[in-house]
Amino acid sequence: MAVDDRHPTFLLIMNISLYIASGGSGDLISAIALSEARNDSALFSSVVWERASLDPHVGPRGMNDIFGLAKESERRLISGKSFIPGGWSPLPQLVEETGIPVFYLDATLGSTGVARQISDLCIAYSIDVVYLVDTGGDVIASGREPGLRSPAIDTLLLAACVESGMPSLVTVIGSGLDGELTSTELASAKKELAPYSEELLPDHIAGRTYSKLSWFPSEASLMTLLAVGGVHGAVDIKSGIDPVRLDEKCAIATNYRTNKVAARNRMVDSIRGSKNFIDVDSALVRFGCTSELSKERKYDINRKSRLIKTISKLDAEAIFDSVNTSATHISLRRIGEILGANKKSGLDSLDKILRSVLENDYLKPILHLDTFRHMSKNCFSGEEKE
Repeated sequence: MAVDDRHPTFLLIMNISLYIASGGSGDLISAIALSEARNDSALFSSVVWERASLDPHVGPRGMNDIFGLAKESERRLISGKSFIPGGWSPLPQLVEETGIPVFYLDATLGSTGVARQISDLCIAYSIDVVYLVDTGGDVIASGREPGLRSPAIDTLLLAACVESGMPSLVTVIGSGLDGELTSTELASAKKELAPYSEELLPDHIAGRTYSKLSWFPSEASLMTLLAVGGVHGAVDIKSGIDPVRLDEKCAIATNYRTNKVAARNRMVDSIRGSKNFIDVDSALVRFGCTSELSKERKYDINRKSRLIKTISKLDAEAIFDSVNTSATHISLRRIGEILGANKKSGLDSLDKILRSVLENDYLKPILHLDTFRHMSKNCFSGEEKE
């Protein structure tokens, strides 16, 4: 690649890998750790679509919905100054703190538009291989699994990788930690897909990545890093589903051939060639999947979120009464669900309290129930305080 003064110095490297966050910004955490473990030169990319509790905007953010994107030739980089009006994304802070290059992918353009963005990046920066990184594994779903809750972005990016025509692999790590596919469904998918290769994420890299990004509001990716570091157990992450398991298997990164994953995912064909995200969502609804846009439209942005200033014994009892009996740990978001701290401000205040009370015994985003039970007997006040 010829030297071009328009390109930042970190892009003047041959043979770069492109890591795409499969299900949203949280998958960048796993991508960063994997890239460091492989010691490769890498670019990263992500759509901007945060949970409704962080950003009330319905659907992914398009080019006109994001301010402060840095222009790199005709491409757009998320910068520390980027922001979304009326909402919040952790991506600018991630870029500011890590210094990694994260290119914005515009999901509102459908699979065709995203495929064009991917191929443009690959050609412009001499990219050898694209890794579509998913923490949890719902990207390898067939589309018929009853627990599948958020297939849109995974399916869109999977279709776009195929349409781009670029060499690519789908990488799954932290299998099952998103709570969408059961262990049986994941095992069946793995057997059917016959992995291209597998690798272990080293614990020292997981620990280093966690120390930098433990503030990030992603449960599955942070739990993956903790599991690699030896934190094992069963975590209650959401009402109505079984606890997810943290064990040594979470350190395994499994690489699949993209065309095989796309062939197994029966949703892909329904959205290939789509020109906008409404078409993507409509196709998934016709396929029989839960509409993520419909869920966001039903989200009450005005609903009250409790701002917790302290945790009382009454709070602790409510948590113990609600937690899954087979769980050894509980997640921050699950505690917030139980206590009514359901927005960023409420979860931030809850996180601050847990850090101050439990100190090193609390590893965001989870805490051990035995530790919490012991501390609740000794540290929490007996009366409710707001």
